[in-house]
Amino acid sequence: MAAWTYILECADGSYYTGASTYIEQREAQHQDGVFGGYTSLRRPVKLVWSMEVQTIHDAIAMERRIKRNFLLGITHIIVFAEVFRRRRCRYWVRSGLIPSRLNACSCVGVALL
Repeated sequence: MAAWTYILECADGSYYTGASTYIEQREAQHQDGVFGGYTSLRRPVKLVWSMEVQTIHDAIAMERRIKRNFLLGITHIIVFAEVFRRRRCRYWVRSGLIPSRLNACSCVGVALL
């Protein structure tokens, strides 16, 4: 059964990473505060990134890699690039906000693996 790894942006600007087999239902649960936890105190939330994988085990493994990369400060750049990639990629690279060696257009998705 297919599963998803996802990243939510919370109202306070922080990010939450999770995994689920039903992404739409899980997003709604976060939005409604069904589970008392991190996102229930930081609503509303917005889905900013998701990736479909083969199994829930793969989704959980991806979630762990993303969380480890957040601690290293890498994933934040990747998420930022993904959100603004289509409209503003060249601007962010030119302005130095994203180092050119991490060219947002080519590294999105790759650096998470």
